Amino acid sequence: MFKTEAPLVLDQLTPGNHACFFYASESEHQQVLEQFSRQGKEQREKVIYFADPHAFQTFLNFLQHDGLKIETSLFYSQMASLSSEDPQRPPTLAASDRLTHLLWAEMEKALGEGFSALRVAVEMKWLLPGLPDYQQLWEIESRMGDFCQGSKCLALCLYDQRRFPPDRLREALGLHPLVLVAGKIYDNVFYLEPGDSVNLEMQGKQLELCLAKIVEQRQAKEALEGTEQKYRRLVENLSDLVFTVNPEGRFTYLGPQAEGLTGHSLEQLYRMKCCDLVAPESLTLVGREIARLKSGEIRQPLEVMLLHAGGHWLPVELNLSLIPGEVEGVDDILGEVRHPNGKKQLIESLRQESQRHETVLDGIPVATFMIDRSRRVVLWNRACELLTGISRQAACGQPLDLSPLYKESQPPILAELILEFSVEEILQRYNQKGICKADSYPEALEATGRIWTKDKERMVNILATRLRDPEGEVIGAVQCFQDITEREELHKQLLHAQKMQAMGTLAAGMAHEFNNILSVIQGAAQMVSLTQQPDHPQAGFVQEIDTACQRASGLIRRILTFSRLEEEEKVPIKINKLVGKIGELLRQTLPPMIEVEVDLEEGLPFIMGVTDQLEQVLLNMGLNSRDAMPQSGKISLTTRLAEFDRAFRRSHPFIRSGRYLEVRVEDTGQGMSPDVLKRIFDPFFTTKETGQGTGLGLSIAYSIVKNHGGYILTESRVGQGSCFRLLFPIVKGAVTEKAESRVGKVLSQGKGERILLVDDEPQLRELIGRMLTIHGYQVMAAANGDEAIQLFQQAQERGETPQLVILDMAMPVMDGKACLQRLLEIEPQARVLFATGLVDEKINQELLNLNVRGVLQKPFNLQTLLANIRNAMDDLPRLNLQQDRAIRRLV
Repeated sequence: MFKTEAPLVLDQLTPGNHACFFYASESEHQQVLEQFSRQGKEQREKVIYFADPHAFQTFLNFLQHDGLKIETSLFYSQMASLSSEDPQRPPTLAASDRLTHLLWAEMEKALGEGFSALRVAVEMKWLLPGLPDYQQLWEIESRMGDFCQGSKCLALCLYDQRRFPPDRLREALGLHPLVLVAGKIYDNVFYLEPGDSVNLEMQGKQLELCLAKIVEQRQAKEALEGTEQKYRRLVENLSDLVFTVNPEGRFTYLGPQAEGLTGHSLEQLYRMKCCDLVAPESLTLVGREIARLKSGEIRQPLEVMLLHAGGHWLPVELNLSLIPGEVEGVDDILGEVRHPNGKKQLIESLRQESQRHETVLDGIPVATFMIDRSRRVVLWNRACELLTGISRQAACGQPLDLSPLYKESQPPILAELILEFSVEEILQRYNQKGICKADSYPEALEATGRIWTKDKERMVNILATRLRDPEGEVIGAVQCFQDITEREELHKQLLHAQKMQAMGTLAAGMAHEFNNILSVIQGAAQMVSLTQQPDHPQAGFVQEIDTACQRASGLIRRILTFSRLEEEEKVPIKINKLVGKIGELLRQTLPPMIEVEVDLEEGLPFIMGVTDQLEQVLLNMGLNSRDAMPQSGKISLTTRLAEFDRAFRRSHPFIRSGRYLEVRVEDTGQGMSPDVLKRIFDPFFTTKETGQGTGLGLSIAYSIVKNHGGYILTESRVGQGSCFRLLFPIVKGAVTEKAESRVGKVLSQGKGERILLVDDEPQLRELIGRMLTIHGYQVMAAANGDEAIQLFQQAQERGETPQLVILDMAMPVMDGKACLQRLLEIEPQARVLFATGLVDEKINQELLNLNVRGVLQKPFNLQTLLANIRNAMDDLPRLNLQQDRAIRRLV
């Protein structure tokens, strides 16, 4: 690791900072802790050291000085019990949120005791044993960083390199904006902004190499700043004079040499015009030279006479250059007044300094360019050439043109916007286009966009800011591109991997059998409806059975979406319409002793969402409320527009500021204890008796709300009922609600066609056979693939070859795939329609590729069955999975 004999500069840490330190020996460890604590005392900051008792006592023994006040009462066992003992913490939050509220409480306490801030040192090897995996530790780190930002708290996270694997140390490095290396605090170039997941530049590197790169980049930045200062000092210390003149002929800059050369003070010279110091005949030469420069010719040195304050004339050499102004054709003048004998030395010095400056800029691995106030490119580094494919020669000196990077219309360029508008105006005009204010610099703007280079689309992070001269005047803008294409792809994959795999795996295993059962129930209900008159007293109940089967099938599919990458498209939704529908459904289905009250605020904006999923959330909560009121009670559904103040966010720091659409689901039921309340969103957790609940309802609801960008807040007390507050971000701007499509229910009839039905479920086989017989088809039934082959061959020998085979996927003896292959060997033109309870689109697509007429997803209703059979019989084009799913929704 890095060694240093210099004193630590931890005083660079200020409230709001979140830093890390990696140590390999106890001496390093104790030195940092001692200095960290001492500086906290000197700055009137309360210091807390999060560690196990042994580590804390070892540190106390190490201290050699009196007067340091360090409190530690938060050991591992106590932290574990804070979730149920702290009345200020919402019990539904995760472990990372408990730490956030704990830090908030300690900070408020410290400020109340008169301290200026809270200073926290956290021993990360102490936290790790109490967590299920490293992901929980990184979540704690992330929340700690969010909490520190903008607060009166600073945190230093201590990592013992002997206790953490190298790859975990690299992950920890990416979670901290600041890092302590060799006794100094550095900005962390590997820091991952919120929402990022992987830094490709850091992958595979040892921690020491990452820290070395941080130091190198800081040194490069300091070298660049030193080079600029050196360049200014060089110009100001030249024996020759450098100056600039505006179009009115007044000086806008004069080097300090002007006083010795002219005999006038700088104050006097700034009140004069250039023509006041130049002989009339020399002014004619100057005018001709300016005209030559404007026509594009190369500059030439002039011999002119300069008037001294003492009244005599001085012969000097004058070199002029044009500085493009804001208005085309109106330029400033850059002049150099020099002694002829110093010319060669000056040229060489400037050449060497320019070369060093260019080397530093080209060494920066981030694509960077600079434009002046007239939007002309004055800097285009090597990384910019590599990323964009545009050479420095083609870009420099020309108006900024990034149109080759965009296939369609070019979006606003941040560097140009920041020269034309104030930051506030840009945010007001372009906030909807993803432009936001960068946290790292007050005048910087940030955005993410896509560019095309080398026939490939790349995702880039864009950062731009103004450049000002020492007097504060804007002289141009600088913009950086960072290619984040691979990082975004890895981030997407990581989010997919973190979805609820356990729930998806469990549901996938049950889906086939469960859908077979639903098919029997739904089929039986439809058979009953076929034998009843529409006005029969039981007709409504039969319809409810059919609807419940469809809802149960949708629930299985919805659970499985947690283990898949693709998500359903979100559309604008009027929440009042949805809540009103659920309220009416609850009134019709709940017992009469349970009152359902709906209070909808008018004029609410749209939210983006998936209607089926949001209905499932409200229905699950309504049924939970019903279960909490076995005798009688009241369920209230309320909507309103909510905007949370600072006091609310102080107690709920995990909620982002802004306006939300709030849906409340309240009941007057039994309520929940704190221990139950903190676990209600855990998968498979239930307080109901065996067989009365799966423990998935609220877990699914929580995941759906989070996937909609929202939050769930809960309040409950035993004997006083419960309240669930669902918060959804609103849609800004004008949107239009999608109209619902409707289709009629027309049952197609058969014409005596022969169908071979193959399914291992006897009840389902009998039901489907009766349905098809009633609707005009001749049906032969087989319990497995082997029996189906025999029946098919026998029918073929009689000249009665089945015109369609409805084939189950999963069967004993011979499964559906094997049976299909055998059937096609016997009769290559055989029409086959697969029926499966497997809710897996990949498998279903494979079935469609096996030359079958379609895939029926169990449970299916009678209309879907007959429509698919008719399509197969009539040789109509088969439906793809998206079309089939859309028809099933409409039916």
